[in-house]
Amino acid sequence: MDDKTFIAEYAANEILRINERLKTMVESKTVPSDEVRDSVISDIENTLRRLQSALSNITEDMEENKEDKKQ
Repeated sequence: MDDKTFIAEYAANEILRINERLKTMVESKTVPSDEVRDSVISDIENTLRRLQSALSNITEDMEENKEDKKQ
């Protein structure tokens, strides 16, 4: 599995996982506590940071490969 496929699979799994957490919050008959909301928001932010980092590494690798091919 190449890096792009791995990241795409990770992103898809994370989206499903976070959506389940959001769905649970929305469908609950009680208002979620600040702690629960903050936890979900933090989870989303951490996932986005991981994806941004992974994507920037792929971009750097692609740019290095282009430079190597030019030489």
